[in-house]
Formats: sequence, structure tokens, C-alpha cells
Amino acid sequence: MNKYIQSAKYLALHKYYVLIEGLKIGRFLILHDMSKFGIRSFVAHAKHWDFRAETCKEYIEYLQVRTHHEYSSKHHLQYWADKEVPAKYLKEILVDWIAVQRALGKKMRKGDRYYHTRLWWEETGHTISMHPNTRTKIKNIIYSLKG
Repeated sequence: MNKYIQSAKYLALHKYYVLIEGLKIGRFLILHDMSKFGIRSFVAHAKHWDFRAETCKEYIEYLQVRTHHEYSSKHHLQYWADKEVPAKYLKEILVDWIAVQRALGKKMRKGDRYYHTRLWWEETGHTISMHPNTRTKIKNIIYSLKG
């Protein structure tokens, strides 16, 4: 399948799951990740869709777009640097993580739709820079998710 189609399909599915998971916490997150549909961002993501950019230039372009998105979007920890994340955005960060796992096709395990999000957190959470209070809140929320 064409990289552009795969990328568009993933983005649409991710946005769908963000909308669904957002509604569960009372947030209508229809504008979430809209910047990824901009031409520069979309093309860079599509070219790097399978995590194998064809040229060094394409990979650098992808990193620039990704870094810009993460540091300018309140639903990414990078935006907050080491400041404590307000509850409103903390919930959107978690919704984003859950939506990524679902859009990647991670199936429920033992009837638990959040299993893969917790697993991802356990494997990578310690490598992410964040305010200590934010880390504690995320950990508490992730381990309290039911479904």
C-alpha cells in the first residue's frame, strides 16, 4: 500500500480513537493533531511511515516536523518541559497514548483495552523527562484504568 495512504489511514484512525477516548473523559478533542494534516507534516510523516526514510534529508525533515509538533502541542510532555502538566492536558496526553496503541492495532489482552498502554509506560515511562508530580499522576491514572 502507498505510504501516503497508510499514513492518512493511521492518522484518521488515531484521531478517531482520540475522539472516542476523549469523550469517555468528557472532552471533545476534534482538533487534536490537526497540524499533522498540514502538507509539510503529512509528507514528512508519510515518507517516514515505515520508520525507514529513504534519504538522510527525509529523516531530518521528519525529525524537524515531529519535534516541532511535540514541543508546540500541549498534549505532549515535551511542551511542558519539566513544568507540572495541568489536569486538562494530562488527560489529553493519556488519551493520545491510548489512541496510539489502539490505532497501531494493539488488541485487548485478557479483556483489558489499556494493557498495551500500561506496558508501553512500564517499558518507556522512566526514560521520559517530566515533573515528578506529573509522573506520579500519570502512574496513578494508568494503573487505575479499567476496560
